[in-house]
Amino acid sequence: MVEHLLGKKKAVSPILTPGSIIKITKLMAKKKKVLARLQCQECKKTNYFTNKSRGVEEKLEFKKFCKSCKKHTLHKELKKK
Repeated sequence: MVEHLLGKKKAVSPILTPGSIIKITKLMAKKKKVLARLQCQECKKTNYFTNKSRGVEEKLEFKKFCKSCKKHTLHKELKKK
């Protein structure tokens, strides 16, 4: 393909290699996700961070393990700074 563009008579068929596929995917636009902080509702300590889709409006709530409380508690998303 490159030889064809440089004006040489011989045309080479394009071959996709793993390196060329990686280069193509890096050029494509990616949608960014929002980083959400999760805070324990009992001790009010921020323990976890997670990705959140931009289209989701409601706040995230998960039951996760809190290291300072040493038990599973409800963790809710904090406001953005």
